Amino acid sequence: ILDNMITQKNFYLYKWYADLVDEKTGDVIIVYLGEVEWNFLKLSFTNILQFLQKNHLISQATFSNYSLPVLENKSFHINSSQLSGQWESKTESIIEKLFESIDGYILWECFMPSASGQIKIDETIRKGLGYVERLTLTLKPWQLPISILRWGRFLSENQHIVWIRWEGEQKRCLIFHNGTKSADGIINDDIIEFGRYRLMLSEKYALRNGPLIKTVFDKFSWIKNTFPLGVLNMKECKWQTWSELYENDRSIANGWSIHENVECKPTMSFLGKILYGSLFSILIPLVLMFWSKQTETYIHLPIPTNSIVAFLLSLFGVVLMISAMLELWIKGNGLPMNAYPPPKLVTTGAYKIFTHPIYIGSSLLSIGISMCFQSKSGFWLISPIFTLTWLALVHGYENEDLKKRFPECTWNPLLNIPENVKTKRQLKDIVSVYCFVLIPWLIFYQTIIFIGTPVNSISTYLTLENKLPIIEWTELFYLLAYPYVIFLPFVLQTKQQIRSFIFDGLMNISIGIYLQVIFPFVAVPREFSPTTILGEILLHERDLDGPVGALPSFHVSWAFLSGYYYTWCFPKYNFIFYFISILISASCVTTGMHSILDVIAGFILFIICIKRETLWIYIRNYFEILANSWSCFRIGKLRVISHSFYAFITIFTGTFLLCCLVAHTYTIVLVSTSSLVGAGIWGQYIEKSSGLSR
Repeated sequence: ILDNMITQKNFYLYKWYADLVDEKTGDVIIVYLGEVEWNFLKLSFTNILQFLQKNHLISQATFSNYSLPVLENKSFHINSSQLSGQWESKTESIIEKLFESIDGYILWECFMPSASGQIKIDETIRKGLGYVERLTLTLKPWQLPISILRWGRFLSENQHIVWIRWEGEQKRCLIFHNGTKSADGIINDDIIEFGRYRLMLSEKYALRNGPLIKTVFDKFSWIKNTFPLGVLNMKECKWQTWSELYENDRSIANGWSIHENVECKPTMSFLGKILYGSLFSILIPLVLMFWSKQTETYIHLPIPTNSIVAFLLSLFGVVLMISAMLELWIKGNGLPMNAYPPPKLVTTGAYKIFTHPIYIGSSLLSIGISMCFQSKSGFWLISPIFTLTWLALVHGYENEDLKKRFPECTWNPLLNIPENVKTKRQLKDIVSVYCFVLIPWLIFYQTIIFIGTPVNSISTYLTLENKLPIIEWTELFYLLAYPYVIFLPFVLQTKQQIRSFIFDGLMNISIGIYLQVIFPFVAVPREFSPTTILGEILLHERDLDGPVGALPSFHVSWAFLSGYYYTWCFPKYNFIFYFISILISASCVTTGMHSILDVIAGFILFIICIKRETLWIYIRNYFEILANSWSCFRIGKLRVISHSFYAFITIFTGTFLLCCLVAHTYTIVLVSTSSLVGAGIWGQYIEKSSGLSR
């Protein structure tokens, strides 16, 4: 069962610990054996510590010559090229699941709290009392909810004690005396006190003291570059201490203790904060400016020239960032650093309106500065990528981190997606619809209109449509689309309805705008001579629109999406609302504003939006089946797997497109070939022993 639990995690540490104190000399032998796996990295390790004559430490660490220890009944055996040892248990084992969360768990198995053992190293045999445990960790070390860990064990001929204490987000105190568990007591570096017992840790000898990067991993520079620096900077201090156990005030036993103190999350220095803050406030902006300058000649799209709008965007961005930073500093007692967040949740000031005002302000500032300096690359390339980057950071890390650090706090800013509950909607929910859906759509759509007609554009009109007449009075239904959509948020009655509309609206915007950007489709309005006032209004509306932004037709998708939600609120009148949506869609053709293909594409987009969950389940299930439909065939010694065809199609298509768009064909082929060869080497030498090789 344990092995099955481990294989479900992308990280696990499986570590044996065994020690022995020589009964004649008091020398300490500590053996670490284990395996660690993290993503593609999988390794076994052996670490042997010999603490001789209380002042001489010999440390031997290797990632080879690993031999799995054997635990049978009450015997524990180690046999490797470096040592051999045997421990015989004198007591019953202790098993505790110390911690468990959605990220993983910590399982502690103390198989031998007290044992008699024998170790042979370099032809030297040592005998004495010893201890054996195993730790299984599927929680990444940098996710541990611990700031300080204290662990130790005390052994004498008739007494044994094991203790564990955590400090930090999760606090825990465990003391086992002769197998009896106590969850309350005092544990520090000088005394272990519980019930009527007191263990005095008097004469200490330091076995190892310092950060892991300088102790355990000092000889392995590649390990330093693999794991996060915060993990390797954990400070470890391990002692051998002569101890005396008292019951009340009477001494009942004495012997050696092995114990340690690990600072899992060392405090950050002032210099570290300065460097981390400079990374985001100085280095990243400089990199973005340099990137913008180097790519300026590759961007040929027009850029807005309204200096007033540019100034207002920059000003609002700066004000939003500064006000939010001050809130974090004054009320959160911290700085705006996601790696070192404030200890208090801030929900006032700018955070009462936005969930992430600093990021929003930085994007507005980037866009405003790009407009001020007429930087096409800054406006069309750098600012969008920068915005998408912090959105990924927010949704991939910061939101989850907030939930973990403040699980009981509720925070509902003004602009926020409502909860999925059937309670009555509030005014701020209506405002959120406009700020998250309708206003962004207007900005994106007008941006496409501003870019203009693409080169080598393709008309979506069919030949038969050129003969269709313009019916001027149908402009009435074409205009009806605007109030039909604009007033919908006021009609929605529950938070669940508004939440669903926001998601459907965002899906509508994302797919529709994306298709209008990547495809050069246009629908030039069909010419006519107005004879009525509605015809004059139609001509005026065309002045505000353009031939681009045609396929799919947002007039159609918004009309049917609104009709869908109107019928949700008023199911008795569903026919009327869908009939209005049909009239609006038909008016797109009768007014000459859209082609029939535009209308059909808009309706398909509507179906995708309202069936998004069903489509997602279907797509996910299909590709899960495809991913698991593994098969292979052999040509001599060459094995060809089915998945290689999918990879080939992907790489070939991407390389072909790059060669068509970029002039440096030989360079692209060289890079692609090098990537292929590198992937082959990686798979052969790094992943060959994993389950991926099947």
